Amino acid sequence: MFSVTIVVAYLMKKYQMSLESALSLVRSKRPQVAPNEGFISQLENFQKSLQGKTQIVVFLLYVKMVLEQGDMCILLNELFSFNNSI
Repeated sequence: MFSVTIVVAYLMKKYQMSLESALSLVRSKRPQVAPNEGFISQLENFQKSLQGKTQIVVFLLYVKMVLEQGDMCILLNELFSFNNSI
């Protein structure tokens, strides 16, 4: 089932699909697909890493926008409130 895992990971990354959506799409074409628990676990970890990268990109775009507007107070407030929520 290694090739199924590669296809699902590709769909997740290329088309920003969730693990569930990508696996459902693959199963709609090949109903016998049944990746083992180890492969599912790796795909879950991959999904988490993709979500983390998306959050970083969104944050960096926000920082760029704030800096372009020249309002450092907004950025500093966001950074300190983010830091306090950890």
